[in-house]
Amino acid sequence: MRQTTNAGRINGSRSTILIKEYYSVEEVSRLLHISERTVRELAHREEDPLPFRLLFGQQRNSFIHREDLMDWLESNSQLVRDAAKKQMGQA
Repeated sequence: MRQTTNAGRINGSRSTILIKEYYSVEEVSRLLHISERTVRELAHREEDPLPFRLLFGQQRNSFIHREDLMDWLESNSQLVRDAAKKQMGQA
């Protein structure tokens, strides 16, 4: 189970991730428990991409604002309960 400590960290089974304003691809990968490749694929998809940013003139070291990540997750995920109902054919 994850919990936030007073120091602004998220403690989990694999590592500790600081709670901060901006996250890298690697940090989002660890937060969501998905591969960095999947994070990059989500950032490059045509419809509703994960809103990573780059500084002008840069091609590496993309980052995402915490609120943008939270908003994207809200619109691109569903409650476990709803997913289970959908699998069982209920509306």
